[in-house]
Amino acid sequence: MDRGKQGVPAASGEWLAPGVGTSQACAPASRVLPRQRPGRLARAWLSIIALSVLPPVLATAQTIYRWVDEHGRTHYSEHSPEQERAGVVDCPPPPSAQEVEEARKRSERSRSEAERLQRDRQSRDSRERPYQPKDLGPLPLNAASELMATRGTGCLVDWREAPLLKFAFTLNLNLHENVPAGALIEAEFENPLDPADPLRSSVVVEVSGKTQVKQLSVSLMSPSVTVIQCRNYLVRVRAYRDAKSREVLDTLEQQIQSRVDSTVWQQLGEEYAIERLSLHGHVCR
Repeated sequence: MDRGKQGVPAASGEWLAPGVGTSQACAPASRVLPRQRPGRLARAWLSIIALSVLPPVLATAQTIYRWVDEHGRTHYSEHSPEQERAGVVDCPPPPSAQEVEEARKRSERSRSEAERLQRDRQSRDSRERPYQPKDLGPLPLNAASELMATRGTGCLVDWREAPLLKFAFTLNLNLHENVPAGALIEAEFENPLDPADPLRSSVVVEVSGKTQVKQLSVSLMSPSVTVIQCRNYLVRVRAYRDAKSREVLDTLEQQIQSRVDSTVWQQLGEEYAIERLSLHGHVCR
């Protein structure tokens, strides 16, 4: 909140806002200033003087005179000089009592609204204090086998078609150099809807570039589902020599932890669910 514009103490100084030219000199004062850059220096001095002598609520408009003496020095005063030709500084009137009261009310409304928003946030945070879901446990360790090693796992949430939500598992693997080019890496992700019908995903180990560099890492993502719970899901991975022979070279099992419950997400709504996920790292019961 800008108290210089809405707060009561500064309300009487609103009419001395910068950028109004000589209007900043609208207060009883008498100063002698150097000839160099008279306008900017005069305004700087007189702004300080004006703010120091104004009453806290209302100031009475007075006539301020400005003149330049024979030595080129600029003077401001509430008294017109007898031997010099002075001009009258055009000073806007101070705020009225009604304007000051309206500013005070605006300030009060803004403060009340800020306090209400703070109370609402504190109340929501108290209901959503960080906690580890009791049935979830720590994140599973990355598994490793003779030819494969888990580099990372994840559970993706796609809300672009909200209210319909889609969830998918991801698995990133490092491959041993002995895995041949053309090998098939196939993953069977546990299906939250039907464990007997796994979600399958596969990728072929390829070579690329003029030097035929073989890739030593792969990423797999399961088909999406619309229901998921906060628990660990199993993914089984097999490395085949190629897609045709189906000769198994290696196998690996990895647990993937879902920290999202689709039912809780729907109950919270997209905004609060995303906020809880970013703040607490889960959307669980």
